[in-house]
Amino acid sequence: MRHEWSELNNQQKGTYGEYLAKMEFTMYGLSVFTAEVDDRGIDFVARNKGGMHFDVQVKTITGKNYTYISESKFHNIDVVCLVVLKEHSEPTIYLLKASDWSKDKSGLLNYKHYPNSKEPEYGINFTKKRVEHIQKYKFDNVISSLKEGEVNGPLGSAG
Repeated sequence: MRHEWSELNNQQKGTYGEYLAKMEFTMYGLSVFTAEVDDRGIDFVARNKGGMHFDVQVKTITGKNYTYISESKFHNIDVVCLVVLKEHSEPTIYLLKASDWSKDKSGLLNYKHYPNSKEPEYGINFTKKRVEHIQKYKFDNVISSLKEGEVNGPLGSAG
């Protein structure tokens, strides 16, 4: 049966999420360039027709309610593409601009330094309580602003 995400291991789910994200960016007319080495937290670079490019980090989650990007990698990215794989359902994709972390007051997005962690992290709390807050970040709602180059904060570079 299709969409049995539990049949995939974590690496397969992550790879699926990255490929899906690349295809979605491509379907909206952006050019996609894959990084050969993922040592800075950048999974791929997307470029709109105006020449503006965006460094993208893809996070794929299934049963988890929380995912994060370490501070040292977060400062290298412009966009976080969150791919949510729910058993027996089509994937749902969200786009979060790096500048959204400073604007969010709902608790969906946070910046914390946990006592046992080496460095602070930028987190996404994908819980039932916060589902309504993430709807504005659905891929189809945000991609047009990247496509047109309408960005807020430090997002995007002319190239």
